[in-house]
Amino acid sequence: MWGTTTILIIAPFFSWAVSILFAISQEEGFAGVALMMLLFPFFFLVGLVTMLIGVFKKESTNKSI
Repeated sequence: MWGTTTILIIAPFFSWAVSILFAISQEEGFAGVALMMLLFPFFFLVGLVTMLIGVFKKESTNKSI
């Protein structure tokens, strides 16, 4: 669940927000676009790894209850 949320919601919004703030502080739009092109794939991969860990992780359930 967290992997999908990271991929679909957090990665685009966070990369956009950080890039816009950086572009405004540097007064250079191309720097913001370049930063967005670096941040979005990074957060996408973080979300993908999180999702794959959740899918393939073995859950040990205690059935002695």
